[in-house]
Amino acid sequence: MDHSPNDADDRARALDKTRAEWLELRSSVPKSGDYISSIISSSFERPRSEISDLSSLLFELSKTPHGKELVRELSEVLVERDVDPSSVPLSLEVQGRPAKASEIEGLSRSALLYCLTEALPKEGSLQLERATEGIREIETKDPVNLDLLTYNVWGLPWLVGGRGLGRLEEIGKALRTRSFGVVVLQEMWSRKSRSIAEDSGFQYSVKLPGTYGLLGNSGLVTLSKFPIVQQSFKGFSKRAGIEHAVRKGVIHTRLEVQPGDFVDLFNLHLVSPGEGKKYHCPTQAGIQRVQRSQIGELREFVRERSASGIPQVFAGDFNIDEASPLYEREIKSFGVDAYKSYHPTSALTSGARGLTVDPENNYWAENLKEDPGRLDYIFLNGFSQNTILLRSEIEFQEKLYKGKEGSDHYGVSAKLLHFDPKDGR
Repeated sequence: MDHSPNDADDRARALDKTRAEWLELRSSVPKSGDYISSIISSSFERPRSEISDLSSLLFELSKTPHGKELVRELSEVLVERDVDPSSVPLSLEVQGRPAKASEIEGLSRSALLYCLTEALPKEGSLQLERATEGIREIETKDPVNLDLLTYNVWGLPWLVGGRGLGRLEEIGKALRTRSFGVVVLQEMWSRKSRSIAEDSGFQYSVKLPGTYGLLGNSGLVTLSKFPIVQQSFKGFSKRAGIEHAVRKGVIHTRLEVQPGDFVDLFNLHLVSPGEGKKYHCPTQAGIQRVQRSQIGELREFVRERSASGIPQVFAGDFNIDEASPLYEREIKSFGVDAYKSYHPTSALTSGARGLTVDPENNYWAENLKEDPGRLDYIFLNGFSQNTILLRSEIEFQEKLYKGKEGSDHYGVSAKLLHFDPKDGR
């Protein structure tokens, strides 16, 4: 078919307008510029009704406000999983034939987001064969991004061994710039550690009376961008060594992540296995008895606070290494180990097994002569089978203060695409 000069001009103006929209979108999706560029370059000359890969699907969706919201959310997932959309083949069918762009765009945003994200691998290409009727069964209620962090900040007062306390202020500043929606902190004992809560910019927080100060306090603080509708604390009755001076335990908070959709969060800190070595307290067998006792109290506390249909997150410094028999016998049953689930090949013998105490690379852990271990965890329990773990990583490994890390521990994160279990998925 012949095209008039006016047709060519109209097409050029349309392409310029679309490029401008993509540039605006590109600036709104953190770290995803390369992926957006790939979508643009591979999609402009493709017939608009043809959907052969993820890139062309995203291009079609981007032409409407409804679709742009989906592209924003899905682009973040692509960045997290290091997926190039132009190399991802797609096959979406309606009644045995390829779906048209107009039919796909008509689906709910949450349905498409769930369907596409569930099928994305951590690496490699995507092969998606799912009937549109099946996608339509997914509820239209949008999922929630739950971005979690647990971090033992080593906030001991200077008189009992805390060092470089200026790093605590830097932790607070760093948290303000990151995307975490929920942060659980341990060892917030130094009065200087209050700067973390004050500087991090969270709207909601739970800290017990007298949190800042060592004697008789838990050192636990929970920060949240979601409303906190319930909170309670349990201090462990059995302790060891110098930890008799503090009150380690667990804080429970119930978060309303969207109207009528709740998540129970347990921020905890168990006895240090080093107490037996450092303070001539009970033997390591005695320490393990204290650990088991504290875990038993934790389980009882959880039973008292649990409610049907509300999923649970257990996060904190368990002080039990993955290599310990207690990991298999006691704490593994709290739920899905987020880091291990996302990194299933990280064997115990691997150098990349997710150490949160790493004296070989962490100045403070080396200076304190600590043993290496994966002691900090996020466990997920009772979430919908359709909830997607987008990523789980070791955090705060960078030099944060005077060429040193923020703490003797690293943090652990878990990012979830959470669907309300009550929706029946």
